[in-house]
Amino acid sequence: MLFQPKNARPKDSYYAVLRYDTLFLYESDQQRDCKAVVPMTLYEVRIFPKTLPDNEVFNKEHPIQIKRKADAPASTNAVDNGQDEYYIFIHTPVIKEDWYLALLYASKLRKPGTKQKIQDKAQFDPEAIQNHIRILHSDKHHEHTRWFNSFLGRIFLGVYKTKKIQDVFIQKITRKTLKLKRPSFLGEIKVKSFNVGHSIPYITRTKLHELALNGELTAEFHLAYRGGIRVEIEVDVGLGLSSLKPVKVTIVLAVLVKAISGMMTLKIKAPPTNRFWIGFQEPPEMDIVIEPIVADKAIKLNMVLSAIESKIREAMQEAIVLPNMDDYPFFDSHGTGGIF
Repeated sequence: MLFQPKNARPKDSYYAVLRYDTLFLYESDQQRDCKAVVPMTLYEVRIFPKTLPDNEVFNKEHPIQIKRKADAPASTNAVDNGQDEYYIFIHTPVIKEDWYLALLYASKLRKPGTKQKIQDKAQFDPEAIQNHIRILHSDKHHEHTRWFNSFLGRIFLGVYKTKKIQDVFIQKITRKTLKLKRPSFLGEIKVKSFNVGHSIPYITRTKLHELALNGELTAEFHLAYRGGIRVEIEVDVGLGLSSLKPVKVTIVLAVLVKAISGMMTLKIKAPPTNRFWIGFQEPPEMDIVIEPIVADKAIKLNMVLSAIESKIREAMQEAIVLPNMDDYPFFDSHGTGGIF
């Protein structure tokens, strides 16, 4: 790696060792002649420049910037050269990511014995990854798709707790609920919160039916989901009481999708299509539980819960059970509907 103080010669190169929260710079890998000691807790770590697109963040041409924090005490140690700012160039992008994350983590550490802890929301639960690995090796059907499900699961476990993922699903579910034909006593269904669950839908029993010369592709696979999606919804319910005018009461319900499974068809049509389509070959097996969170005692909940569950199954049938299929664009057509 190249470790450059600001305005230093561009080829200043050091052998760097990070120990806990301190970066040591040596003349060589023999680690005998220490040129500088950088206490990382006094520095901020960022990619330089700050406005890079995601796919360029770890390019080797762009350095990692280490800058002394504004509230950090002035340097009194000659070993760190009194530098307030450093720029680190790493020879390979994949190693640059390792160094960046390690330096960032070190800059947030506190000395042993202090109460403050680092909170890293990106870290997935050990229990979740253990469950993922267990499922991947649970039966023979996973043998041929284990690599694919491993890949999907690893991405899922890295993002499933983020607010962005929750917002994406809330928007999608909200659009679907607006299209539902509701009984007269049910008002608009509002999505209050969404929990994506703890697992991916696993794909097994894959089979290619056709890949034609014109580009049409048809395949099938078995989908099994047991992750426990939880959606919290709010809905107005109309009450017709004998002695009063009809009134509306707001209730809050939790919809828990424990499991969905079934065979699915995948289709990509001939060009200029910009999307693939998937649909269950027959109504999937679904384990749905709806529980009241806030509800008025005057409401006959069984009728409301049955109506909502019926509408969920009906929406599934109309959206993603053959001959109906749901589409997923793989290329942005900007509204033109294809790749032209």
